[in-house]
Order: sequence, then structure tokens, then C-alpha cells
Amino acid sequence: MGGIQKLPKNFVSSEFNNDISKLERPFLQDSLISAPREIVGPGKRGNLSSKKETKGKICIMKNNDDHYLGYLKKGRPYSIPTLKINTENGQSKFSFDATETNRDTIHTSFASYLQQYDTLIFRSLKDSTLSPKEKFIGIDVDKDNRVICYLASTNGDLILNNADSLNLAEFVRNIARQQAGSETHIPIVRGHVDWRNDYFRIFGKMAFNFLALVKGYNFAIHANFDAIRNWIVNGGENKYVKFDNESGDYFSTVNIELPPYAHTILLAGDNEFLVATIRLYEGASVEILLGESTNSGIITDGLICDWQQRKEYRLNDYLKNISQGSTPYNPLPD
Repeated sequence: MGGIQKLPKNFVSSEFNNDISKLERPFLQDSLISAPREIVGPGKRGNLSSKKETKGKICIMKNNDDHYLGYLKKGRPYSIPTLKINTENGQSKFSFDATETNRDTIHTSFASYLQQYDTLIFRSLKDSTLSPKEKFIGIDVDKDNRVICYLASTNGDLILNNADSLNLAEFVRNIARQQAGSETHIPIVRGHVDWRNDYFRIFGKMAFNFLALVKGYNFAIHANFDAIRNWIVNGGENKYVKFDNESGDYFSTVNIELPPYAHTILLAGDNEFLVATIRLYEGASVEILLGESTNSGIITDGLICDWQQRKEYRLNDYLKNISQGSTPYNPLPD
């Protein structure tokens, strides 16, 4: 549901969880959610440890008129060791992040990885703003200790063969020996947010899971919800979810303080329709039409996740604490 609480086992199939995770991964890394998540957290699986801080995808970054390969972590851009090649004049330059203190290790590791060509995992990056003469070869080790070699160019068509890899490894070793042809820098991120219509299915899943939590399994499998369940699982035309920044949600119309960067789900239903509103990181509000009412009467419920304090509240409990003059959370210092 986007927070801490989970549905009981057997509410959702393992097959669906595996399939939807393939969509959730780019949703967290590339969508409008990625920027606040990389800046304020949380890390992997909601972990608040600095060791689990979310590391953004490797991308092409810019500092003045120069380009680098790197990522965003906790709001700070980092560059990865990169070999920049100018195919027009044959000049090459090796660069790495200014925060790296042991340049000898950086050079040696980069060259060693290039010599292990058969174990490298290659990924292409393209950016039309790059000059056609610019080619970038960057190396990073991912969370699973796999060595990833990123090949960046205007069209994403750069290919590195075994012989080239060995030659470039020797070139980097020569740079290290001569103490020339290498530079450090502090990179600047050029922002990019990707949005796919399929990402709305993630919001649909969160809202429908909360409906199942509130009303139970038998309620959630009612035929009235067949259409949205099928869309959440299989995709297709989106008739259910939209951004709703004009009318907002309940908390935008009443003077109730929420925890910083809270995740909220609000559920409302009458004798006609069931709708939900989701807001993440105090950002854009998303409205979900869950389906026609099942004649179950008025429904009003919600979930407020204060993920920074690892606490979660149902709407009525939260409002009760507010009415009694107590703040149900401990705000972080400024």
C-alpha cells in the first residue's frame, strides 16, 4: 500500500507481485517519485539506514559544457569513473568524482575491470544532446556486486569488443603511471523525469489493496471490481486513475497537520461509487475510481504513513488524537 502495513498472506498472488514489481522498479527510479525518494528517502524496502539509501540510476550528467556518467543519492550527484573518448581528434580523458581520495585505486580498479571483459555486463545510454564525436565508457559496481560497463553516445550505439577493452585498460594504466590525462570534478545533475501511463496502475494497486484491507477479501473480489482488477493486473486503457491537483484531497481542504513527507491514502464511498485519493511526499494528488458501490453504505477511511518515524495510522485514530490536542507523531528537527 506504499507504506508499512501489508495485506494478509494469500490476498495477493505471488505471480502478480512478481509481475507488478517489474513496473514498480522504474516507477521508483524514473518517475516523479524518484526525486523526493532519492533526496529524503527511504532506502530499499523502506529502510532508513544510511547504508540502504536509495541510489539513482546511472545517467548522463552535466557540469557546465562537459558531460559525465553518474547518479543521484540523497540529493547529491555522484559521478562514476569514466573514460571520455573524442573520436574526432583521438584524445581521451579519464575522470572520476572529486570525493574519491585514492586516485591510484580508481585507476587500477577501472583497468582491472576492463581486462575482465567476459564478466562485464554492458548497458547502453543515449542522449541526443551529446556531440556525435563524444563517447563515454563508465564502470560501476551494483548492489549485487556485479560490474556494469556503461557505454554512452548520441544514439546509444557504442559497442566495446574484447580487444578494445584490453587496449583501453592499458591506456588507463598508462594514465596512472604518467599522472596525466586524468581529472576530478563535482558533477551537476541534469534533471529528467519519465512518466508512463502504466505507472497509474501502481496507484491503483495501492488503493485497491487498502480497500481490501478495510473491507476484506470477499468484498474485494466482488464482480463490481472486475474491471479495475483486470486493469491493475494487465494494463490497457486507463479509465480509473488521474492526477487531481485542482480539487486535491481531504487534507488539502482542512487544517490538519500531517507528518513531514507523509504518504496518505483516503477512501470514500457512498451508494454510487467508491473512490480513493493517494498523495506521496506531499506532492501530486492522484484520484482513483475503484468502482460502483456494492450497497455497503457510507465508507470513509484512510491510512497515514509517517515513514520517517516508522509509524502508520488509520484515519480515525489520527483524527482522534488531533481532536484531543495531541500530535500523533514526532516531527523531525528543521
